[in-house]
Amino acid sequence: MHVTCPECGCEEAYHNGCEYECPNCDYTWSDDDDDDDDDDDDSVDHPERFFPNFF
Repeated sequence: MHVTCPECGCEEAYHNGCEYECPNCDYTWSDDDDDDDDDDDDSVDHPERFFPNFF
């Protein structure tokens, strides 16, 4: 699998086990930096729904 650096376009980027690295420009990015096209808010708006006795 070829990974292209989003910063400089180098096709020799690699995954180091934690994040992607570019050997050409030293740019690093994580798997989470992928485009998140959903409009869902991933945060919990009302934690008391999940922990009613805690609040």
